[in-house]
Amino acid sequence: MNNDYEEFKTSDISFFNDNVLNEINNFRNYMRYVEENKIKLGNLNWIILDSSKYKSLKLIEELKKVASEFGKIPNAIFDYNFCYKEKLDENKMMTTFIEATSIFNVLVLSDFSEKVAIKKFGSNCTFFANLNDEISLESKKMQIRKILKENRFKMSEQAINKISTYETTDIERTLTRAFILTLNAQKTFVKEVYLFEKQKPFKNYFGELENMIGLENVKETIREIINYLEVCKNREELPCLNFAFMGNPGTGKTSIARIFGKILASTGILSYNCPFVEVSRNDLIGRFIGSSEMNTLDKINQAVGGVLFIDEAYALCSDENKQDFGYRIIDVLVKQLDIHKSDLCVIFAGYKEEMSNFLSSNTGLDSRVPFQIIFDDYSENELYTIFCQYLRKSNLRITGTCKKLILNHFKQAKKQRNFGNGRYVRNFVERLKIKQANRIINTHDNIQFITKKDIEETIKSFEHIENKKRIGF
Repeated sequence: MNNDYEEFKTSDISFFNDNVLNEINNFRNYMRYVEENKIKLGNLNWIILDSSKYKSLKLIEELKKVASEFGKIPNAIFDYNFCYKEKLDENKMMTTFIEATSIFNVLVLSDFSEKVAIKKFGSNCTFFANLNDEISLESKKMQIRKILKENRFKMSEQAINKISTYETTDIERTLTRAFILTLNAQKTFVKEVYLFEKQKPFKNYFGELENMIGLENVKETIREIINYLEVCKNREELPCLNFAFMGNPGTGKTSIARIFGKILASTGILSYNCPFVEVSRNDLIGRFIGSSEMNTLDKINQAVGGVLFIDEAYALCSDENKQDFGYRIIDVLVKQLDIHKSDLCVIFAGYKEEMSNFLSSNTGLDSRVPFQIIFDDYSENELYTIFCQYLRKSNLRITGTCKKLILNHFKQAKKQRNFGNGRYVRNFVERLKIKQANRIINTHDNIQFITKKDIEETIKSFEHIENKKRIGF
């Protein structure tokens, strides 16, 4: 931490936390670099979210001290809370505020949450940029390169790819702070450590993994893969980060994919914000020639730095004659897997047999998916544990002993082809709630209790549905 920070820390504003002190110090450095024509980004307006009167006035006082060193004093204060209490017209308030920012340096007082304050004032305040997030990834990258060039900074292409996945709201703010830190270090190359927040230790995310019910072979495989990738990262020779998750529905493939992405981000293999983009065939197939390829590229660009999860991926190969648009999508994927080898994890998910056929349908695809993980069906005991977990979340309890009854039902249900596992349990609990509701609406019994009769009625309804499915076979 530099001397400027220490100077503020030992002043009479010690009641400010480190974040506020950092902001004041950044404001000082920012103005210095503007004076020295080293930086051309942003404006001098400031949002104060904590508008308790004492702190706001003290912060204004300190900012004025900093500004006065450079002969630039913030000479307008916009107290949104005061205007609101006076019941002034909101449209007129915002019009006045916007007009003021074009003439004065404005301090905004607001006790809104950060998200709301940025939405209202962000495009007109220091370190907050244009809120329009409807912009393509490539456009963001072009804008970042332009900002870097204008301010005479350099940044690795990998860092540009990562920061372009931010919301537009945060890009300029992040760059401004990164420029300040870079100049403090008397450098022109922006380090990634200046751009990305530190993640929680990956052990925390392994905790999430361990808390998943069952899936012991999956957990063990992921631990082994992470250890392998950590060593590869140290050798600077990462393999393709692409996986096939193979198993029946409801076995936790999507949940594991999300946790796995967090682990990859926390180890520095993927970006800290690690976007998770989930798609299926319907999201990728277009209505006209060429649109499928464009849709696929768009989803890949959204996922760069994180995880692209393709559910029921085998559905892309629905035509043995290879006339289907799905094969064009696979061709695009194969090329992009090479381009984004080190900054994108693609997870193909689906039934075991169908996924094996899918991967073998394209040799280029098969060779680029080095990791294949089998998700076994849950045992009836594990299904019962999931069932109890759902009940606890809904604050429901079972009267009497019904465990054997439920276990037996799950044992029979597991014999179905492509059994739904956790998804089946979720549907079972929802049907159980319906049966319970129909009982208590007339009896006025305690809404927290599930009876044996509720469970028996639910099992009957499921058996009835299964019997109807078998008609004609």
